[in-house]
Amino acid sequence: MSLAIPVGKERSKEWGNRPGGSLPGGPMKQPQSTQGFTLLEMLVTLAVLGILLSIGFMSAAGWREKLRADNFLAELTSDFNVSRTRTLATGQVRRIRLVDARNYVIETAATKSGPWTVIRTSTYSKPILDFPNTITREYVFSSRGFVETYNQTGQLTSSTTIKALLGSGLKTISVTALGIARRE
Repeated sequence: MSLAIPVGKERSKEWGNRPGGSLPGGPMKQPQSTQGFTLLEMLVTLAVLGILLSIGFMSAAGWREKLRADNFLAELTSDFNVSRTRTLATGQVRRIRLVDARNYVIETAATKSGPWTVIRTSTYSKPILDFPNTITREYVFSSRGFVETYNQTGQLTSSTTIKALLGSGLKTISVTALGIARRE
């Protein structure tokens, strides 16, 4: 029996297709695939993604709260301007009452002393207005286009600034004597 090493096509049949293949008569091993990921690599990747998503979710929750607070203040500012316009257009007296640090009410009446009818109540989920530092609690729009401001005891006051606690930075709403409101 001769142990000669085959050459050419014979070699590839007996020894395998790669150099250093099986010896003649031995089992032929197929090369293992190195494509894809191991289970450990997948678990580490999923853990890192989970941590990043949880951090992103927590920062998005704070951003959402600021956005909601800013929208509430924009709505209050808009309600001042709409109340002034409606009072001038219809001749009916309107008022905006700050009930507490998270609620305000828009009311209408035929005269300033007449019975008030609630048009709309707006509520925020948390205290948003800096109530101790907001002196004015009631804004009454006259049919001539002016606004009268009253404090919590019902006395006429000249303070027309509403301060907010939440939102993106310290916000104030200034109401002019003509009833025009703007956020600062």
